Amino acid sequence: MVASAAECPYAAYERRCYVAFEFQWLSAMESPCLKICVIDPATKRCKGCHRSLEEIARWSSMTDAERRRIMNELPQRNPAATAQN
Repeated sequence: MVASAAECPYAAYERRCYVAFEFQWLSAMESPCLKICVIDPATKRCKGCHRSLEEIARWSSMTDAERRRIMNELPQRNPAATAQN
């Protein structure tokens, strides 16, 4: 894993390195996405991951702390998990 696009072994192909680095970085980013992308009209949240549209849109630009805070809130947003308690 390279630490930055500048360290990419294909530095002569700058655009390819940038894309490869961004893909690697995004792939390593923790995400609650379950690929069940349906917005509940009542809650305005995804039925799969329970994030809001704003949270989904901003996910890749959030800080690790912001993403961690949201990840910690998600269990309380899940009606099925709340019903079991």
